[in-house]
Amino acid sequence: MCTLTWRITDQGYQVLFNRDEQKTRSIALPPQSFQQGDCNAFMPIDLDGQGTWISTNSYGVSLCLLNHYQGHIPTTVKQSRGQLVRQLAFCHNYQQFEAQLETIRWSDFPPFTLLIFDPHKVQQSSAMTAIIWNGIEVRHSEKTSPVTSSSFEFEQVQAARIKHFNNQTKHQRQPSFCQLLAYHMSHMPQANAHSVCMHRDDAETVSLTMIRVDANQVTMDYHPGSPCQPQTLHTLSTPRKMKMEITP
Repeated sequence: MCTLTWRITDQGYQVLFNRDEQKTRSIALPPQSFQQGDCNAFMPIDLDGQGTWISTNSYGVSLCLLNHYQGHIPTTVKQSRGQLVRQLAFCHNYQQFEAQLETIRWSDFPPFTLLIFDPHKVQQSSAMTAIIWNGIEVRHSEKTSPVTSSSFEFEQVQAARIKHFNNQTKHQRQPSFCQLLAYHMSHMPQANAHSVCMHRDDAETVSLTMIRVDANQVTMDYHPGSPCQPQTLHTLSTPRKMKMEITP
């Protein structure tokens, strides 16, 4: 149960991600910094699965994972979906990401939708590449903002959140960051299962993560708790590395 939006900037992109969870689930750790080779990756950590739902790294590559509740859960599931994000979080670009996908045993994971943001690709289109594993097959899809998931009344929730997004952004092709932030904090039409800042008796929005990638820097801001409530913001940033393309 999550909602993801993004916008493309002149020098990169910005991502906002509401994570919705059961109230019985452990509170996640704020973003941690991890190193692999010359790549530094930021990600919050889910204490129950020891994985994550969102990451960004010093090459400006970000991953966002949403549960695909409408899929079929394989009987061979062995790992948390969040472990896959931790595994792929150090990819320098989309090509490395695609190569690593070839090594994955998909039936080890419950169904999910995984979006990748490569700063070199986002300048070409506002639609993002999504890898959708439905528990039976893997397919690639192009997604536009917003993307949402829900285990409860999915079609109604999706329709309500898309309608509110269009109203909030006035159908602009490129909404502002402030418009997206207001959307993620909103309770339209009221604070319930359909609102972007979600509130139910058994579940609620538990965090808002924001990623900013520009020409020189990569930043992850993490707001624990419901976005509608004031909280201390956790921030990590790193200089952005540039992947040099080798040409003959």
